[in-house]
Amino acid sequence: MRLRSRVLLLVLALVLAAAGAVLLINGLRDRDPEATPTPSAPVSLSADDARGIPDAEADEPVDGAGEDHGDMVRTEPVDAIWFDVLAGTRTKGLPENRVVIPSLYVDAQVTDEGVSDGAMSLPDDLREVGRLESTSALDARKGSTLLAGHVTKGGQNGALFLLGTVHGGARIITTDADGTATVGTVTSVESVHKKSLPSSIFETTGSRRLSVLTCGGPILRTADGRWTHQDNIVVRAVPVEPGE
Repeated sequence: MRLRSRVLLLVLALVLAAAGAVLLINGLRDRDPEATPTPSAPVSLSADDARGIPDAEADEPVDGAGEDHGDMVRTEPVDAIWFDVLAGTRTKGLPENRVVIPSLYVDAQVTDEGVSDGAMSLPDDLREVGRLESTSALDARKGSTLLAGHVTKGGQNGALFLLGTVHGGARIITTDADGTATVGTVTSVESVHKKSLPSSIFETTGSRRLSVLTCGGPILRTADGRWTHQDNIVVRAVPVEPGE
């Protein structure tokens, strides 16, 4: 039976990898986990419509921001320097390799991560977010940068716990290794089955864009007894000039 179980698990891993589900994020506590925030409805905006949403509306804190979601989830608004970036008065000399989402109170270190056993590796520190190193760099001018983090692991919530509640038009700031900022505006928010992730989020060619992912959707138990989510929350953003 043990051999048969191992074979079945190997087949499952190969199917998931072939389907592009590199974000199989496991590690939930070993009892019925609580539901995590997911989009109440899909968001889909044109780039122009997303860029046209007023600043005050775009960066208004979401419901739940500032509440106690555990030690790894920020409860304070992001530092004022990031609003200087949004206003276009500061773009350089910033903390390096970070992702900041003011409306979610997210301000997280970004680390480069690869793929192991068909799944994207994620930082052990739940306060951090990973960049899939095969996608475009944070300072790239083309292609998609894919960032991902745990929604929850081992009974603790991660930095991207509230990602599924982000608004269309919300701004996302990233900084590269030189501390230079890029600002994006959210054009879409959706839950996507892990076997159906769009190939465009992995591409390094084409227009510049950002994808931020975490787990969401129905919670399932795997063959080896672990809890996992069926879906990924996929948030996509396109560049916007600071101060727009």
